[in-house]
Amino acid sequence: QLLLLLENKQLQRVRMLDNQLFEGLQFPKDLIIPPENCSGEETSISRCEYLAARTGSIVISTNVTSDKLAWTYCKIHIVIASVKQLVPDITSAYLKIANKYKQNFPSIISVVNAASCTTDFEQKLIVGAHGAKELYVFLVDEE
Repeated sequence: QLLLLLENKQLQRVRMLDNQLFEGLQFPKDLIIPPENCSGEETSISRCEYLAARTGSIVISTNVTSDKLAWTYCKIHIVIASVKQLVPDITSAYLKIANKYKQNFPSIISVVNAASCTTDFEQKLIVGAHGAKELYVFLVDEE
């Protein structure tokens, strides 16, 4: 499904935001750029810490991405998550992160809800003003 999305969007290069995910994906490596070689791609792929069901939020931290803010300046961001990462709400996600990283707490924890929008510029609606304009989540059922 991920390959179909990349093909439909006619994406030539995708910025991979973590080495673990880069090694785990099985498709043409010329399409995916490893974290250490990235520069100027419009699309990024990362894992997340948790998915908060109540708000539909994605909780991302610097402990799962190689670039602290790369997902915010790419036009399209793709998240690969597991069913095991579903939690009821953002509070639950923060508590799990605090428990998980007692010795190595992330320097940044971000909550992503959807593409941002603003009417600050001449009262015109601008979608994706602060972050990705398009956001996709691939939920994997690991058994």
